[in-house]
Order: sequence, then C-alpha cells, then structure tokens
Amino acid sequence: MWSVRPSALLAIQDEYTAYCFDQACGHFGMGVEAEMDAVEAKNDKERNRKRYQVLARLLQLPDQQRFRPMKPPGR
Repeated sequence: MWSVRPSALLAIQDEYTAYCFDQACGHFGMGVEAEMDAVEAKNDKERNRKRYQVLARLLQLPDQQRFRPMKPPGR
C-alpha cells in the first residue's frame, strides 16, 4: 500500500486543514471498505460486479453504457 497522506497528494500546506482532510479520507475509506466487505456472492465474478456497484453508488458515478455508440454513416 502507498504510504502517502491524502493531504500530501493535494499539497495542502495548512497543518490543521491537512489533518482534517486526512481524517475525512480515512473515515470515508473505512466506510467504503465495510460496505464492500459486506457483499455476498456465489463466485468471484459476481462478488467483483457487486463490489463495483457499491463503489459506483458511493462515489455517485454515472451509469456506464453497455455498448459503444455507433459511428455516424459516412465516417
């Protein structure tokens, strides 16, 4: 695992702000891990799919398109 604080990645200079940001990231990360660990599935493929769905919901990711859009004719 990486050993860099989230505040260092964003170059936050103020010590208190950096501390608060690191704490918030840690709290959020523990919640994400807990929800992903609670996923139950019959096999690895299903578990990975469900874990991704949990992550997408928590990060509020837009729905993915299943198929690429078709190219317009003539291109």
